[in-house]
Amino acid sequence: MQIITLTSDFGNNSHYLAAVKGKIFQLIPDTQLVDISHEVSNYDVLQASFLLRNSFKNFPVGTIHVLFVDSNIKMHKQFLVVKNDGHYFISADNGIFNLMFDEISDDVWQIKFEEKLSENLFFEKDVFAQAIKNIVSEIPFEKFLIKSKINTILHNSMQAVVNENTIRASIIFIDKYQNAFVNISQKLFEENRKGRKFKLYYFGKNYLTKIAKHYTEIEEGNELALFNENGYLEIAINKGAAAQLLGLRVGQKVIVEFDIA
Repeated sequence: MQIITLTSDFGNNSHYLAAVKGKIFQLIPDTQLVDISHEVSNYDVLQASFLLRNSFKNFPVGTIHVLFVDSNIKMHKQFLVVKNDGHYFISADNGIFNLMFDEISDDVWQIKFEEKLSENLFFEKDVFAQAIKNIVSEIPFEKFLIKSKINTILHNSMQAVVNENTIRASIIFIDKYQNAFVNISQKLFEENRKGRKFKLYYFGKNYLTKIAKHYTEIEEGNELALFNENGYLEIAINKGAAAQLLGLRVGQKVIVEFDIA
């Protein structure tokens, strides 16, 4: 059974989401739909890319991932099918691909469709569903796609700025528990730490000097930093709402200062 994931900014109570699912089931009855999230902030491709970047590798190779976030064809000119790491990704060419992948794939295809369809305000529902059906049916790409390239490249704010003694980063996502995710990977941190002591500044003069392995290492109500299961730095409070209580927000700067050797 084909697995298809859906990520959107529709909201869970929207008729848009029901229409998309209905259309896919109409064309491909024997399929399994998995919701990544439909609570992405409106038009927020960074948030959508973060969610999918940190989840898609847990799905079987061959999974099709569909993104309905900032998908206005008049603005972004083309809908794309991109194959990367054995997975298929369908989205508007809105900059999301370079945010999701460390290296941009060259296996990029533009979806062909009749121009008159674009007058329909929600025509990507039909275009994406048909593309999914064609992929599942193993129709050669050349029959319904045109070889293309990714035209929209956004600044990758998932990459921190590094020099000899500091890492300058940003909060890129805040989850339901009010934990703040920072664009510093454990690999990047350790490569630059080189065994040195550090101060991790997260709000004004507030800082942490240790990396925990689990939330429960710190007393309830106290803040901590740890690397989560996907290898991203996370600022949290044990059984508390870190973002709310510490004044953290998406886009806020986080700075790591290492002792000078």
